[in-house]
Amino acid sequence: MYIAPFVAAVPFAFLGLHLGGVARRSGALPDRLLAAFFLLLAAGVPPRMLAVDLATHVGRSWTGFWLSAAASLAIGSALACLAAFTWQVFRPGKRWAKRVFQMHAAAMFAAFAAGTTSLRAADGSGPIAIVFNGLAALALVWAFAECLLYYRRMRRQRVVGLAEPVLANRFLLWAVWTGALGFQGIVMMLLRIALWSSGDGEVLLRGEDPGGPWLALIAASKGLLAIVAPAIVVSVWLSFSPPAAYRRWLEKGSPRAA
Repeated sequence: MYIAPFVAAVPFAFLGLHLGGVARRSGALPDRLLAAFFLLLAAGVPPRMLAVDLATHVGRSWTGFWLSAAASLAIGSALACLAAFTWQVFRPGKRWAKRVFQMHAAAMFAAFAAGTTSLRAADGSGPIAIVFNGLAALALVWAFAECLLYYRRMRRQRVVGLAEPVLANRFLLWAVWTGALGFQGIVMMLLRIALWSSGDGEVLLRGEDPGGPWLALIAASKGLLAIVAPAIVVSVWLSFSPPAAYRRWLEKGSPRAA
């Protein structure tokens, strides 16, 4: 119960540290934002998972309150970094994208502040938690959509030799990891909506078993993170530090190679 949350954070910490090294060498703002995203995510995952465990086994508690608050602050900050990354990389000259980033960051921190007003507000099963999860999923889906659109554009250019295969593949890999995290976020949001609308979330937070599939679904949602984490690590690693053999495989058969 107490080791698994920290094990789940290891891949994100590893990526954050690796990208921190990339950012120090490049000095580029997008690299720094992405490194901060993964480091903050690594900081937020353990308290979030511990808070969920406490809620499902003990019910509401001040320990769970502070764990949830710490997790929300770290995860909210991480997603603000991701939204800034998306704006800076894909829409740097677009005023609307800047506004989307600003409004998203403001809404995330407003939801965080609202969730720290009481034990009930912070319990993770009510409307505030659903809004927070929805905003988290929105940042990830925006990043995924931009990555996928840019990959399609680069793929068309690659066919006629106007784009490097490695660069085009980088955007596909970015779509993989943003899509994997976005899927996880949407699953968690739907689970919270189902718990809230059924009223069984309140039963769980009294430390009681509401029956039905809820405990199994909560365990499965945490297990989903263990499934998507390897795909995230591999795709981010290949996008920033592709091995020579992988680069040769990508370049094989490209118009430039021919």
